[in-house]
Amino acid sequence: MTLNDFKQKQGVDSQRRARGFSLIELMVAMVIALIVLAGVLSSFLASKQAYLYNQEVAFIQENARYAAAYLSADIREAGNFGCSNDSAAN
Repeated sequence: MTLNDFKQKQGVDSQRRARGFSLIELMVAMVIALIVLAGVLSSFLASKQAYLYNQEVAFIQENARYAAAYLSADIREAGNFGCSNDSAAN
């Protein structure tokens, strides 16, 4: 094999590589990209759903704390009439 033959063979190989991707390679790459994108989207939606659920739970807990504080103050004062000497209060 001479140097000329080697250059010609190398030139053909580089031309074949320079053509780009075949249709099948592009389709396989697109399918893989779609699978990855579906996984990312699924993860995002699950995260969003968990966030909304936690937000609702926090809202309910906040309301429960407020109600407990409001009721506990009223319950502590139950039966207490203060310093009145009014006999009707008893």
